Amino acid sequence: MASLTLQQELQLRAAHISADDLLQLLGYKCPSTKHRERLANVLNDPMLGFRRSAFDFRYGNRAFVLALADVLGVDRTLAKAALAHLRLQLEADETEFTPNIWIDTGFKRSTQPLFALAVCEHLRTISLSETELAHYRELTMSERVRWISRLVTTHYQVHQGKLGIWGTIQRYVYCFEKERALILLPNGEVREEIEQEAVLPLASLRLRGKSINTAVTGDE
Repeated sequence: MASLTLQQELQLRAAHISADDLLQLLGYKCPSTKHRERLANVLNDPMLGFRRSAFDFRYGNRAFVLALADVLGVDRTLAKAALAHLRLQLEADETEFTPNIWIDTGFKRSTQPLFALAVCEHLRTISLSETELAHYRELTMSERVRWISRLVTTHYQVHQGKLGIWGTIQRYVYCFEKERALILLPNGEVREEIEQEAVLPLASLRLRGKSINTAVTGDE
């Protein structure tokens, strides 16, 4: 039987203790919503909240987890070893390519102002949360493709195939390496592999000297 991870061990031991009682054991005399959120983030995150910096004048990330392990009776030596492993994993993740999922509607600009397109540019990508990204990085390549396939299918259904100003969704472009991408249909079917540079052309807009890039086709 596989041993529990530090996160699983902490979850198991904290299951029968209220959040406020646990926080008081950690030294928070009057636990606030912020304290409860931090505790929940640590317990529910496979990376124990280490992907985001946290400090509340009592504990930094590592000290918080170690103190939590102490009050829950987890061996400190084992907790330190687990945290050292997490640190190595984080360092490796920082050098790993972050996947991008672009949504292609075959949009051709006509009268739409570039400013409006720039404001709506965020709609053209599917962003992975920190928890989703951590899960993604634990998967093999074939598992990643199946997971992304389910993700784009859900996205298409939730948005009913429409993407506001950009129009009807035609395909998804999953950029899994710096120069490699896969084309997926709205039903999740993988069609072909392409070079990432061929994904979408960019139209540039400058506001007060700063460049804003927005991917469009057609006349500018």
